[in-house]
Amino acid sequence: MDHECFVQTLEHLHKVSYSSMENKILLIMDNAECHMSIHAAEYAIQHGIVIVTLPPHTTAKLQPLDVSVFGPFKSVLRSIQDDFKLSNTHVPITEHMLPEMACKAWDKVCNVTNITNGFRATGIFPVNRNIFPDDAFAGAEVTEQAPPDDDDDLPQTLAAPLTPSSLEPDQPQPGPSGIGRMSPAFFASAASTPEAAPQPRQTPTPTASSPPILDVTPEAVQPYPKAPPRPAARGRKKIRACILTEDEEALDQLREKEKKESSQRGEEAEVGDFVLVQLVFKGKRSEELVHFVAKVISLEEDGRLQLDFLRIKSPLLKDTFHFPAIGDVDSVDRSRVLGVLTVSTGTTQRQANLIKVLPPLRDFNMH
Repeated sequence: MDHECFVQTLEHLHKVSYSSMENKILLIMDNAECHMSIHAAEYAIQHGIVIVTLPPHTTAKLQPLDVSVFGPFKSVLRSIQDDFKLSNTHVPITEHMLPEMACKAWDKVCNVTNITNGFRATGIFPVNRNIFPDDAFAGAEVTEQAPPDDDDDLPQTLAAPLTPSSLEPDQPQPGPSGIGRMSPAFFASAASTPEAAPQPRQTPTPTASSPPILDVTPEAVQPYPKAPPRPAARGRKKIRACILTEDEEALDQLREKEKKESSQRGEEAEVGDFVLVQLVFKGKRSEELVHFVAKVISLEEDGRLQLDFLRIKSPLLKDTFHFPAIGDVDSVDRSRVLGVLTVSTGTTQRQANLIKVLPPLRDFNMH
């Protein structure tokens, strides 16, 4: 899957769902690199497709089809393969057997019941904010890192400042553990009795310099083991969940990214090169992305390219192009150039006008 294939996926989704600005549909997906393109976002906006991206590493819990279709599909396929191995111990499973096994597994799991159960199991419809219990997040505590301002993980009893009241010794209480902890009032009352009481041993009075008695827990002495923070090997921007078709900040980032990449692709093109150009064809009801092969004639001062457009020889052969009888020359912005192509010309006089592209452009809507 790449940017172009995802745009074609949106075109197919638009055709089968009849989405429009008056009849919008919701598309829930992960924020994979192939999904995050400005061309896909603009196509979705124009055709009433609301794209919602999920937070990173949550598709196993939040993406309905991953929960109720693709997950069971893998389990059923594995079960079919195990049954085959038990029945045919001497026959290995080859790639030619996988399509038949995959079709059997797909027919068992891909049905309306499983699809609707996926939306229910993820809490999307009907809406259930408490679909996941607290213990479902227990595994994340191992790698959870404290905020940068939180340098002290000790309990409040250790972090609390010492005050004069906290330095005062505890009042001793009489008990069976010995006379040394009895109060002077107790001995004064005992001296008034006829029987002579032994003199108590004098204990030193605690001073303010004596250390306080603190309640230290085992966790404070040796905290629970936690994974160390991962080193930032790449300066990749953090990806967040958003409504892609309505988040202006995310759209601006995609436009800036596309502009940067397209400028790099356009700068590589030189006079005489053959390039792949992407244009937007505006029809009566919708817009369509079309692709052409063109030859660079000149580089204009404003950064645009003067191109001579070719035509595809046959819709079935997406690797052979020719120059039309009437030249089609136009000026195109560098951002429309997808890349420089590797081409070869015909070896005979009859094929001298034919341009063959390597490899064939089968994944593009060539004209």
